[in-house]
Amino acid sequence: TARKEAKSWSKLNARIIRLLEGINPDLWMQVRYEDLCSDTEGVLSKVHSFIGLPRLELSPEDEKARRHTVAGNRTRFRDLNEIREDLGWKNHLDKNELSIIGKISGAVANKLGYSF
Repeated sequence: TARKEAKSWSKLNARIIRLLEGINPDLWMQVRYEDLCSDTEGVLSKVHSFIGLPRLELSPEDEKARRHTVAGNRTRFRDLNEIREDLGWKNHLDKNELSIIGKISGAVANKLGYSF
């Protein structure tokens, strides 16, 4: 249910926020899912810069050769044409469920830069 998932999300993210409060902010970075979807290359460049490693420009063949699977998941071998944000959760919830999520998760979401 929306209530159960909102409580779980809020609890997990509140715990992460508390843990990060005790760590020097220069030692970690927040990567938002939405930003990764909308500006993949820009976000990846920031991550590489943050960790101090250059980006490897791989040909499609080299990139595919680096993929591996232990459990037999063939999805890893599909061509990746685009990364796009999955907004299904917003589109499939009614106003009451969205309201419940906002009430339960609002404070934690605001700390992470989200609003309901």
